[in-house]
Amino acid sequence: VDDARAVVDYMRPRLARAGEVVIREGETRHSDFMALLLDGEVTVESSVAAAHDSMVVSVLGPGSLIGDMALIDGAPRAA
Repeated sequence: VDDARAVVDYMRPRLARAGEVVIREGETRHSDFMALLLDGEVTVESSVAAAHDSMVVSVLGPGSLIGDMALIDGAPRAA
C-alpha cells in the first residue's frame, strides 16, 4: 500500500474522452508513462494484421493500471 501511494504521488490527472486512443500498440515514443484508471472503462485492443482490424483483449475498469509494462521494460507498447 505504501509503495502504491508513493507512485500515485507522482501521477497527474488527465481526462480522456470517449473513443480517444490513450496508448497505441507498437508505440515506442511516449512510453514513459502509465495510467491509473479512476473512472469509466478502457478497452484494450490488439491489431489483427490480416484483417486490418482490431481484437478486444480486455476491458478494464477503475483501479486498473495501463501502460505499466512499457514503462518498466522500455519495450514497444504491447496492446
